Amino acid sequence: MRCGGKGNEPWHGFDARGFCDRYDICMAPNTQPKPGSTLEWIVPAVFLLVTLCFPLSGVVDCYPLSGAPMFNQAPRVYCEYRAFDGKGAELPLDLLGLQRNDNGNPPGHGHGRKPHYSIDRLGSVPSPDQIEAGVLKRLNENQINVHGMVKIEIKVIRDLDGNQIGEDPLRSRIQVVQVP
Repeated sequence: MRCGGKGNEPWHGFDARGFCDRYDICMAPNTQPKPGSTLEWIVPAVFLLVTLCFPLSGVVDCYPLSGAPMFNQAPRVYCEYRAFDGKGAELPLDLLGLQRNDNGNPPGHGHGRKPHYSIDRLGSVPSPDQIEAGVLKRLNENQINVHGMVKIEIKVIRDLDGNQIGEDPLRSRIQVVQVP
């Protein structure tokens, strides 16, 4: 194929042959196109290599790749907490280690590299000893001054009758942690 249609004739007032020669865009018959730049095959190759090898590298907590199965648990019970100091002022749960870190992933996954310390776990009700030890530990770490005690309201939520979820009055309790 020749540029401009028929030989060197202008194409509607446009000298296609001169244009093609000037900008090197027409190819002679039976010629191969020039090979592309090295980046045209290196970039896709690196992308494919990273896509295939990154999940196998052991680094699993980098968005959007996650080794933690989402919503892998079907908890039957969980707790809601409220905490008050000796004067009745409500205390923030994260400073006492009573906040919920769970988003459906197993503990330690999906919260960044190291999740904040918490007593709360979906699927279990902490014992009074666990709560006392955890709260005292967090009070010491955060250097929080409370007035003699911390009163913790623990509301246990569970399946009540197979059709309804609500508070279990037999397992819910108020626990007082004496602060030395």
